[in-house]
Amino acid sequence: MRTILFTGLDGSGKSTFLKRVKDELSPEYEVLFSPFIHSEDFAEDDELYHLCKGVNTINLRGDELRNPRIKAIALLASMMLFRRQYEFKIGLNAEVLLCERMPLIDAPVYAEFYAPVAGEELEDPELDEINRKYDTILQLFVEILPEGYRHISNHPAQDLLAFIHRWFHLEKKVDLHSLSQLFDHSLPDEVFYLYAPVNVLHHRIKDRDVSESHETLKVLQLMSKVYEDNWIKLESGHDLSITRIDVTDFAELDRLFDEWKNEA
Repeated sequence: MRTILFTGLDGSGKSTFLKRVKDELSPEYEVLFSPFIHSEDFAEDDELYHLCKGVNTINLRGDELRNPRIKAIALLASMMLFRRQYEFKIGLNAEVLLCERMPLIDAPVYAEFYAPVAGEELEDPELDEINRKYDTILQLFVEILPEGYRHISNHPAQDLLAFIHRWFHLEKKVDLHSLSQLFDHSLPDEVFYLYAPVNVLHHRIKDRDVSESHETLKVLQLMSKVYEDNWIKLESGHDLSITRIDVTDFAELDRLFDEWKNEA
């Protein structure tokens, strides 16, 4: 199964495009959504289904509270589940798997904001609530951290935050080799990078009912730079097809969909 990544900043239209593909172009295409996982896609795997639902709940709670530390845990957990979701999807009959974000590409981008925040030592009753309610799920993720990073305690949320801070911020292990080891995955076959001026994207998302901690103009500008730096490295050192699609007005994205629909 060929794997294609759709990535880009919030507001670039990834989810909308991929939902449209899923609704109108199946079964030629399978879609893997992240970090908010379509858990119902994995209902046949009871353990994976419940893990995905748990991660989604933590993700939504982090957004509701605008708590970046809870959000950081949910983002890491969704990326750590990616391999299992991927293996489930490639067992299906589609020819192409479309992914909304992938660990090796997107984890370093989001870590630029969330990894420093993860290391903050402060009283956080909201994090304590997550520890109490989701202890069992969080402990599972602690147990699959790399050797030397598994600090097992009665506070798995804090243990995961300590890992995020150490791996991504202090040790800056964001090279492809380190990320491949962490997430047990490789690069996709092809990348579509959806881009637009950051102020345009920020304007699209600023009035959403629930905003994410990183969705400020300043942070989005920082994340945009990380993406661009990563493309330079990947294009110079890897045989990876990267197609940039200007989504200032979505016309190019609509043309891509029409092209795929005509081929189906």
